[in-house]
Amino acid sequence: ADASHFGRPQFQVGRIKDTQLRFARTRIQPLHVAADPIADEAIRAGLASFRGDETDNPGRGNWFEHEVSAEDGGWTVRILVDFAHNEHGMRALAESVRAVPAERVVLLLGQAGDRLDKDIGDLVRAACGMRPDRLLVTELPGYERGREPFEVPAIIRRDAIEAGIPQSSIETFPSPSEATANALGEARPGDLIVLLALTQRQEALDLVARAELEAEKKHQRVGF
Repeated sequence: ADASHFGRPQFQVGRIKDTQLRFARTRIQPLHVAADPIADEAIRAGLASFRGDETDNPGRGNWFEHEVSAEDGGWTVRILVDFAHNEHGMRALAESVRAVPAERVVLLLGQAGDRLDKDIGDLVRAACGMRPDRLLVTELPGYERGREPFEVPAIIRRDAIEAGIPQSSIETFPSPSEATANALGEARPGDLIVLLALTQRQEALDLVARAELEAEKKHQRVGF
C-alpha cells in the first residue's frame, strides 16, 4: 500500500482496530433484527467501503505519514488526529501509540472547562501513558465553560508534571490550531505527532493537508 508523503500508513494499530471492531459489531446486530433486515452482502459492502480517514470519519483515528526522500536523509513523521476525550478512550489510544515506533512523541492535549478537576487529572494521567517527549497543552477558546482563561491548561500542566512529564517538555498555546502549527513546524525525523483535536478539528486537518501539499511540491521539485 502506498504510504508516501502524508498518505495513510498501513501499519497495525492494535487497540484502535479492536475498538473499531467492537463498535462495528454493536452497530451491525440491529441491522439483522430490524423489521426490514439488511442483507449481509450490503452490510459487507458498506464496511468494506468505509475508510477511517478524515473524509469518512474526521477526527477519529486519522493517520498520516510523511516520508522524506533519501536525499534528505530518508526519515518519516507520523501524525494521528483523534478525538479521545475521556480516560477510557485515552488509555486505549495510549496503548496504540506506544506500539508505534517513534523517536519522539509529540502530544497536543486540551479539555473543556465543565469537567471536574479529578476527571481532567484522570484524562491527563492516561494521556501521559503515551510518554510524550513534548506536551503541547492548549486552551480551548469558547469552551472555558465557567472557568478563567487558561485555568484548564494550568490544571493539565500541573497533573502532567505530577505524572512525570518534565516541566521543560510542556508548552502552552492559546488554541489547538496554533499548537498544531507548532507541532508540524517543529517536527523532527521519526516524530509521532498525536493531535487530540477536541475543537478546531477541521483547522488541524487543514494544517496537515497543507503540510501534505508542501511535501508533494518538494518531492516534485527533486524529481519524484
